[in-house]
Amino acid sequence: MTLQNNSRLLILDNPQATSLYGHTVSEWLAGSKLVPKWPFLIDLLREGKAALYDDGRRSMTFPNEGKWIQAEPFLHKAELYLWLLIHRLNPFRVRIVKDLRQLSAENVLFSFYIGRMGVAKAPDDQAYQDCKSIKMVHMSHCMCNPRLGAANLERLGVSVLMAEADLSDSGYFEKYFGALNLPFLVLPYGFSERFRRTTAWVSRAGKCAATGTFQRIGSQEVIWNEFTEYFKTDTFHPLRRNIFQHRDQLADVFDIRMSDLDAEIEPATERHPANRGSPLRNVYEFARKYYEERMRPFHGRRKYYDFDIVSFYNANKLFVVPEEHIGLPPIGFVEGMACGAGYLGLDHDMYRDLGMVPGVHYIPYDGSLEDLVEMVRYYLANDDRLRAIANSGHEFISANLSGEMVKQRFLDELRDLQTSSG
Repeated sequence: MTLQNNSRLLILDNPQATSLYGHTVSEWLAGSKLVPKWPFLIDLLREGKAALYDDGRRSMTFPNEGKWIQAEPFLHKAELYLWLLIHRLNPFRVRIVKDLRQLSAENVLFSFYIGRMGVAKAPDDQAYQDCKSIKMVHMSHCMCNPRLGAANLERLGVSVLMAEADLSDSGYFEKYFGALNLPFLVLPYGFSERFRRTTAWVSRAGKCAATGTFQRIGSQEVIWNEFTEYFKTDTFHPLRRNIFQHRDQLADVFDIRMSDLDAEIEPATERHPANRGSPLRNVYEFARKYYEERMRPFHGRRKYYDFDIVSFYNANKLFVVPEEHIGLPPIGFVEGMACGAGYLGLDHDMYRDLGMVPGVHYIPYDGSLEDLVEMVRYYLANDDRLRAIANSGHEFISANLSGEMVKQRFLDELRDLQTSSG
């Protein structure tokens, strides 16, 4: 493919090889119910506003080693086209780029940190370094190998960073990435259409809904060493774990639907009984069992996604989805507010930067379980104040952070970048 007539096209970096765009083939085979946080990126492929860069090697399905190597070209192509079909993308209409050197200075090459910068040198690193386009990196999971990641960002000539909040305000980010002095764009989460207010205030329970997952960082997972050393914790969401561990004591004012992924991994990966169906079904079952074993860390999320979260938010007057320790908001905050519940969040710039006012659009607390419980009890006892904040928050989210609005905000930022680079 040539891009002579598409010099301003957005290029997505190997989306088939990371779950941050949507299900990978291996997750799909394993039956993962992981919900994508940025679904509009795949919409841009469907609409012809973005192209897909495929390096011909990166995979989340087949290991690049051993007996797989000989069949790698065929398997990789099969994985790519199956990924397109899983996401209802026409393989004959999606534009696929094979060489980054053919991109122009006005193209924007979009990558996620975790799959590109937080890893050792990739086979196509030289092509990425030589690429003349605007290189944008979303810093999701930048807790992974930050020293290596910062070195890669500098070596590969990245132009601009992005996340759901301005991480330059974070002490952790400043320590490892501040010296790069790169511009930082904010791409907030947007809520999908299914999240809407359907239940009247008087019909809601006088409780605080608590949602979110958490997982322990193992001592052998060295890619997270800097994070655990800096924050002195072995989880990205310590308050979620704290709430979950005290769920019995909090049951009078909290309705807790949190998930301990470590506890759910083993039951979700038990071997299924032997299948006695058709030969084709047997092949599918064999593949699914193999990938269930290979993708074990994702299986705990299955149970968490089984309940109807839209109805859950609509059933309660308050909700909390504790933030990521590094200083990033959860996608649940826009979803719950879109459903009309009052949100409890940190008194932090991650919300102020979006235009949200503490005490007006949401209820601030200091990040401790003690203060959270105190705020919940206070506002449940002061229903008029709670209802005013919930309504104000719902109006703000509805007017500013729908999925389509966030998508347009992203496109506007791309256009500004391309204009300034010209």
